[in-house]
Formats: sequence, C-alpha cells, structure tokens
Amino acid sequence: MIESFNSRSEFEQSVIKIFESANQNPTQIIQIFDYDLEFLAKKICVDLLLQFFIKSRKNKLYAVLYDDQKMRKDMARLFNEFQKFSHICEFYTLERNRDKLDDAFVLIESRDLLIRPNRQAFHGNLYLNERELVSAYSERFEELIESSARVSLFTLGL
Repeated sequence: MIESFNSRSEFEQSVIKIFESANQNPTQIIQIFDYDLEFLAKKICVDLLLQFFIKSRKNKLYAVLYDDQKMRKDMARLFNEFQKFSHICEFYTLERNRDKLDDAFVLIESRDLLIRPNRQAFHGNLYLNERELVSAYSERFEELIESSARVSLFTLGL
C-alpha cells in the first residue's frame, strides 16, 4: 500500500501509521534517518515509541541524525524516554553534508517506509508492506551507520 502526504497534518498521520504498524508485529527494528527527530516530539509519537520499547526487549531503534543537540535541548520528554531505554536505542551523528539532508526516512523491519525528501517541506510517501521497494533503503541505512559516529544518550549534548 502506498500513500502520499502533502501537508504537515498528513505527514503526522503517516508517522502515526508507521509506528502503529511497528507495534502490530513481533520483534521489530526501527531505523530513522533525520535531521533532528523533531517530528517525534508529539505526545502520540512518544507514546507509540514507548509501546514499541515495552513490547519486547528484542525491539531496537537506530537513528542517524545531523543535529543531536536539539533533541536534548528542545525535546526533553523524548530524550528522557530514550535514556530509559538506552539498552535498545542507538544513536549516530553524521557530520558530512550537514545542510544537504535529502530523503529523511523511517524504516520498519525492511517492510514499511516513510520518506520525506525535503526536511523543509511536508510531502513524501508512506509505503506499507512494500518489501522490494524498501530493501534499497535498508542498504542505505547500513551505509549511513558505517559513515557515522555513535553517540551515548548519557553524554549527548554535553
């Protein structure tokens, strides 16, 4: 299933849908590539992530960011929840091409994908149960991890 979004509210609904999908399936990996994770700061997103974290100790969250400072400074609730679940969350920072973030995405278990091609605009696509299409983004995420530096949630922003 493929859905497009063209506004902030449609984007936020797509974020909710992809996290609901993660919570409906056993043992998941969430992979996020984004500038600063600001889109996760809404209460509903934090609550859905908490459900995901609590559901299974095997669930994992990996995030590659450019701006890891904003999460600590401006998104205290989200940051605190990530710290509580630091055993299943890994964060990485990517320094190169800092101003040229293209194709921010959320990937769920190589099955579901949310793409926002431009961080300044709220348009993109949500792909649910589209494994073939999603596989390229899974490979891209691995490349991003390899070219990033891992950061500790306990020293992040210090």
